[in-house]
Amino acid sequence: MRALGLEPEHEITTERAEPPAEIAEWLGLPAGEVNCLVRRRRLLAGGIPVRLNASWFPLSIAEGTVLAEPGPVIVGGVKSALAELGHPQATARERIVPSRLRPVPRRTRWRSTRSGRSSRSRTRASRPRAVPSR
Repeated sequence: MRALGLEPEHEITTERAEPPAEIAEWLGLPAGEVNCLVRRRRLLAGGIPVRLNASWFPLSIAEGTVLAEPGPVIVGGVKSALAELGHPQATARERIVPSRLRPVPRRTRWRSTRSGRSSRSRTRASRPRAVPSR
């Protein structure tokens, strides 16, 4: 990015939240309840959003941990943090959905949803991502 004259930045926030129905289903949680921690990350290039991530975790494994801390505090990424908390990823699945055949300015080009399961066969994180058109 710097070679293109763009300064890379990222913003990370966290909050307790009610997950969308699809995320609740993937995590095996009841819908319509505030039962997740969501960790949102915006990646920017010269102030322009280039990727949006939202990582959803059951409160039962995330509350009061490094996952709940805002900012870039996790060394080695979310998978490493989960492994250190006793929830190492054993399997993963990803679904990629293009939103349009032709990119439209200021619209999402594609989004993907990735989830990981621990060895106990419990989904422990679901991470929707979106790439805005520019």
